[in-house]
Amino acid sequence: HIDTAVGTRSENTKRVIWDRQTTIKAFGPDEIYVGEAGFDDYLAYVFTSRQLVVLESVRKDNAIYVFGLDWKRVSQLSKGEIVRGGLQTARIVHSKGWKAQLARLMSQTRAA
Repeated sequence: HIDTAVGTRSENTKRVIWDRQTTIKAFGPDEIYVGEAGFDDYLAYVFTSRQLVVLESVRKDNAIYVFGLDWKRVSQLSKGEIVRGGLQTARIVHSKGWKAQLARLMSQTRAA
């Protein structure tokens, strides 16, 4: 899915997108889905024992969204509705330190 999504983008953009996906996958998700509705350009990494789903885009200029296991319902809303309503568990912008933020979040919800 990622190869198809990044298709004709620059090599730098491809590296960035693959690095982001690999970083999340290193935490050992139980399942991976392609997002729906406003998140159809995201992959959903499901961490059942942590009760979290991490959505990461296959596009360069989007943030990570973290939800509970009700992510399918919530992801049907627009990103604006989600942010305004505070419906996300976390929103991590890809700026300096984003990997540390994600690691902190994952360690706070350590698998049982």
